[in-house]
Amino acid sequence: MNMRIELLTLGNLTFDQSLPFWPAFIMMGLSLLFFFSGSRKLGLFALVAGSLALGFAMALLDPFLNIWDEQYHALVAKNLIHDPSTPVLLQHPVFGYDYRQWVYNHVWLHKQPLFLWQMALSIQLFGISALAARLPSIVMHALMSLLIYRMGALAVNRNTGFVAAFLLACASFPLELIAGAHATDHNDVAFLFYVTASCWAWFEYHRSRDLRWAVVIGLLAGGAVLVKWLSGLLVFGMWGISSLPALPT
Repeated sequence: MNMRIELLTLGNLTFDQSLPFWPAFIMMGLSLLFFFSGSRKLGLFALVAGSLALGFAMALLDPFLNIWDEQYHALVAKNLIHDPSTPVLLQHPVFGYDYRQWVYNHVWLHKQPLFLWQMALSIQLFGISALAARLPSIVMHALMSLLIYRMGALAVNRNTGFVAAFLLACASFPLELIAGAHATDHNDVAFLFYVTASCWAWFEYHRSRDLRWAVVIGLLAGGAVLVKWLSGLLVFGMWGISSLPALPT
């Protein structure tokens, strides 16, 4: 992946590889222009569109699944189409296997299932391809821009929220995760999304004190647990700390 980023920097991509990046760069530039010229809604729309375009461009760089770990996640997701209740790696194991080996077993319990269900749905809808496996991560990455913007706007101001959202959309590491270039790839994108979304729901609850937001917090935190495990409950730690009485001055 470091080689890929170097190639991007040097401009040595083929025409087909570089073409999807140009709409992304244009939309990201327009988002800055629109937002800071007063058209905030149009700027946010361009930001989300640019984030989607960046995600697609990164996902299209490799027309194949990466060896570690993306190929395993995609295979289990494909098999979940047939039976969503049973995650399977080797669907019909002909030879003996060690159930303790996560890279070579039958029923696959190495990761929680929510992100795999999302990938399975995408593969079911759009066919078996690397892009279909990556599509949920592309969408979640783009939606996170809106969540970050809203949290920044509530915590500080709208300009701060937009700058934070713009930096997230352009950050290289999440984009590399979308492309499956790092271990845990789509699992980490989904986990980041659900944790971020649960924190956003807490900001909305803190502002309005509407108990319906507390239900949303619970659902999104539960989604994070179904992606990664108990670290998905991070929002409740933040909630608990914010509920402590202020120290005397």
